[in-house]
Order: sequence, then structure tokens, then C-alpha cells
Amino acid sequence: MEIPCITVEKGNIVSGGTLQSLLTAGIEDVFVVDLDALRRNKLNFRIYESLSKYFELVVMNFPSRLSDFIDSFIYGANLVVVPDYVPIKLLHEFLDYSPNVVMNFGRNEAVAEYIKLGGRSFVSRVPVNIENVTIYYIGSGELPSSIKVKEFPMDDVASYI
Repeated sequence: MEIPCITVEKGNIVSGGTLQSLLTAGIEDVFVVDLDALRRNKLNFRIYESLSKYFELVVMNFPSRLSDFIDSFIYGANLVVVPDYVPIKLLHEFLDYSPNVVMNFGRNEAVAEYIKLGGRSFVSRVPVNIENVTIYYIGSGELPSSIKVKEFPMDDVASYI
């Protein structure tokens, strides 16, 4: 299974194809990497809103405040990716608001707490050895039983994950 990746930078879609090409291909779900959010904490809600008219969105924007997390859903995200270094208190606030949290997979306290709280979806570039989870795989090659994120901008994102 695969999901196309759209990259947003400086308020514009910079990779991942055109809206027309995605619609023509019958795409229903899109993984959005918001580089402005990752780099400068400037979330592109306008882009989420326009894309959500046509697609179910998994948005990687690593919100650092509950208000940004909530606004991500208000503007069209179906799932929001949070970093594995999110403060535990904020993780609880996110999950109290919505179970539609995807966590960047790492090996630390926040991941353990996320699993303990019932979190079942991860973005990962390495195999994850946990039963009954959804993995959005951003590593090289294929990983059985995962959703491959096509054309993930690893060079642009590696320092944030």
C-alpha cells in the first residue's frame, strides 16, 4: 500500500504532483509534509483546507501548541503527525482532544507514553516491531504491512525526525 506525499514550502505546494494529476489518478489519501511548520512553526492551514476538499490528509507539521494541533483538524487534517520529542503533558492534551495522532517513531519516553495511552500509528524510517499498529514508512525500499509514503522529502526533513 502507498500514499503520495505532497511537500509544502513557503506557502506553496512544491512537490508531489498537481491537484489535477492526483485527482486523475484516483488518489483518496495524501501525506502532507509542511516544511514551513517544521522549520519555522508556521503552519499552512490554507493549503490543508484546499487539499481537504479532495483528499483525506495525514499532515506532518509537528505542532508545538494545542491550538495548532486543533487548528490542523479544523482546516482539514484527518491525522496529525507529532514528533517523538513532544512534551508528555502536551501529548496528553493532544490525545485528550483527538485520538487521530500519528507519532514519529523513536525510542524515548514520549513513544512509550503514546503506546501506553493507546497510540497505534507511527511514521518511521525503520521497521517497527509492535503488534497491531499502522506504520507510514518513510525509509528506503518497502516494508511489509506498512503504508509507503511515496516521494517523502527525507533530505529536507531528516534533521527534524
